[in-house]
Amino acid sequence: MVSREHQQLKAAHEYMRENLPFYISADWNSCYAHPFYDWQKQFLLVGTETIDRKLLAFLTAANQIGKSSIQIIKCINMAVRQDLWHLWFPNKRPTTFIYCYPESKLATVEFEEKWVKEYLPRGEMKNDPRYGWTATFGDKGQIDSITFFSGVTVYFRFYSQAPKSLQGATVDAIFLDEETPEAHYDELMVRTQARQAIGSGHVSMVFTATLGQDYLYKCMECQGTPVETFKNAWKRQISVFDCLFYADGTPSRVWTENYIRNELMPKYRNAREIQRRIYGRFVKSSGLIFEEFDIVRGVEQQGVTDMTGWRSFVGIDFGAGGEYGHSSAIVHVKVDPGYENARIASVWWSQKRRMTQGDLLLRYKMMRSTFGPHWAFGDWGATDLFTLAAREGIPLHKAEKSHEIGINLLNSLFKDEQMKVITGTSPDVAQLVQELKSVSEETPKRHRIDDCADALRYAISLVPFRLKSLKAGQKAVEAKVMEEINPRMAFYRGLDRKDDPMSKFEHELGQELQEVIESFEELI
Repeated sequence: MVSREHQQLKAAHEYMRENLPFYISADWNSCYAHPFYDWQKQFLLVGTETIDRKLLAFLTAANQIGKSSIQIIKCINMAVRQDLWHLWFPNKRPTTFIYCYPESKLATVEFEEKWVKEYLPRGEMKNDPRYGWTATFGDKGQIDSITFFSGVTVYFRFYSQAPKSLQGATVDAIFLDEETPEAHYDELMVRTQARQAIGSGHVSMVFTATLGQDYLYKCMECQGTPVETFKNAWKRQISVFDCLFYADGTPSRVWTENYIRNELMPKYRNAREIQRRIYGRFVKSSGLIFEEFDIVRGVEQQGVTDMTGWRSFVGIDFGAGGEYGHSSAIVHVKVDPGYENARIASVWWSQKRRMTQGDLLLRYKMMRSTFGPHWAFGDWGATDLFTLAAREGIPLHKAEKSHEIGINLLNSLFKDEQMKVITGTSPDVAQLVQELKSVSEETPKRHRIDDCADALRYAISLVPFRLKSLKAGQKAVEAKVMEEINPRMAFYRGLDRKDDPMSKFEHELGQELQEVIESFEELI
């Protein structure tokens, strides 16, 4: 039996949906400043749900499509629409909002150009006892606050200020324009705790991802994975292609598919910028270790490539686990007979679980039957792993641990689309993709979350790839020099050989394994 209160709330919610957006024009005759896209109307509805109410919202979007405008409109309507407060603020009249911009100069320009000229009640309505407002400014002319006659004050704050400047206030709603620095975000969340306990305390952030902060990357790009942050929040990623039609079905006055593809996209310098600026995706670019990995060109669905007859290579990376440790990982890579193309077939990640090297060997033994015949490479610093494997007659070989060699090889393979990640094969593939997209040179190695990427490096660092980026003449010169110095490095560089390079390589590795087994037998 549905209660009358629930029925009334549902009816009010339907009223909201039918009457969005709530914009008060200067002449009072229109409630639309301009048509709205469907995603904008849905954003306005966040926090009014009758079931599974969302107080936290994140919206990543392409540039110049109206993400900041719709947040301004939402802020104003939440401040002045007292007839709808029972939906947004069911247990308390709101009094205090915070609206954050990167810095005060930008906030003041936005206030004058957007708030005043487009969205705030103006003309006679500016002094209306129900919808009116006044603004206050700081000593240097920067916007400080808006006080609405409804009793709500919106305070403007800036990321350029120290996080401690946000202390002291208890707020009913926070609106964040562009990426919020992590320290500021943490401080702002404290300001809403008391209100959230009584069904208030809304927080929304709209941004185009440019800073590459890990907590927001995990929020938007790792949805459905174990590392996702803010799992219960409302989240949307909006591209320019989501703006071809308004919510009423009429064509956009601004965007057409022809303009986007033929005029707008060619203006951006690389695929990452297109993903960020056109598709609204969270993409890191500055200081990336795997800078050539691209989420579009570097990933394919399971079943697209026929890998019959391909060789298998497995990388094993040991991590101690725990809150301050690294996770263990196992990555399976398949390589075509010509050593020109590779596919990352599956990934396993321990997710910070504490493991011994014996535990990791047991995990590998459980998985190895799914790999078929393969070469397995591990971190030779994990001596117990090699000793335990030798005792059981399991062929485990020492990986090439050089970061420079492995990273350069991976970047070359990703650049020329010789390597791709296959999605849908295992849940932890998403973790590897996250690492390839986000691991930064600026992060100290001990703090990097790159466990799966390390296992991938181990898997392929001794594979004799024939790199497309090496010209024929360069291959010939390097082949002669490198075979004289180090045949194994010639294999790695993919230089031309008459025979299958892995045949001799397999023999060498077999000898290494036998030496390890003999050494172990001598010990016992």
